[in-house]
Amino acid sequence: MSNSLSASEKKVVEYYNRSTDEFFIKRWHEEHIHFGLFAPGETVRLDQPVKRVVGMAVERMLEAVIQPAMINSEDVVVDAGSGIGGTALKVAKRHGSRVIGLNICEYQNDIARSRATEAGLADVVQFVYADCSTSLPLSDESVDVIINIESACHYTDRYKFLSECKRILKPGGRLVAQDWMAARGTSKKLSQEIYSIYIQPLCNAWFMESLETKSGYTKMLCEVGFEIVEFVDFAASALPNAYIIEAQYKKLANLVKTHQLSDTQCLWMEQFRTLSAAWLAGYFQLQRYFVRKN
Repeated sequence: MSNSLSASEKKVVEYYNRSTDEFFIKRWHEEHIHFGLFAPGETVRLDQPVKRVVGMAVERMLEAVIQPAMINSEDVVVDAGSGIGGTALKVAKRHGSRVIGLNICEYQNDIARSRATEAGLADVVQFVYADCSTSLPLSDESVDVIINIESACHYTDRYKFLSECKRILKPGGRLVAQDWMAARGTSKKLSQEIYSIYIQPLCNAWFMESLETKSGYTKMLCEVGFEIVEFVDFAASALPNAYIIEAQYKKLANLVKTHQLSDTQCLWMEQFRTLSAAWLAGYFQLQRYFVRKN
């Protein structure tokens, strides 16, 4: 399977193979690999372990993303980019829906399958290998809802992904997604200079070929033929993530003065540096979009 992947996709798989346990599960969240939403006025303690700080916020993000889809027990749901299975298992447990998780990383699929078995949900939730950049391995008009959280940023062909979503959704089917996006900051447009200073280094560090903008997503969604219901910029409620990431960068930067960091720790440091810099400068954002197939 991996032989058919592009060089970029192979790097993504490699990255998650080595960082899933050591960073995401151990240091971020037990069930979810995405950012959180913070309540207005919520105190974010940067001196606390990250898992303690982001726990409820990550759960809040999941709720905010899937809520518009109004999932019910009759729905067939696809979680495209299903990570370690947290979203798929939560949807199945709460709504009684059949859920299919799609993921390019078989290491994460194995973790998700084990968790489905442990939760007694293996009969209604399955995790399938798929390169969502090229195809979604389901029949035409066989799915009611597609969820996609912070995964498409890694895809090499997002237009193809959205076209495949349109193909497998039933008429009236819903796609809810939240993704990393490049933002304009305070200017009227995102200049090439700003992209090269802030966004391209972020893409290089996080193994992404590019970052889409809201206008880019809007254009693709319209061309594919979706009805756009809404875009939501999480803005202030997501911003504390940037301060948390910046604090992690500073810890590693201080540590490197007295300790020899591993290659993986050096990678994390560059990831934290580039992401927090772009986010705090206003050139990075998290946005949710909700669309329907007519």
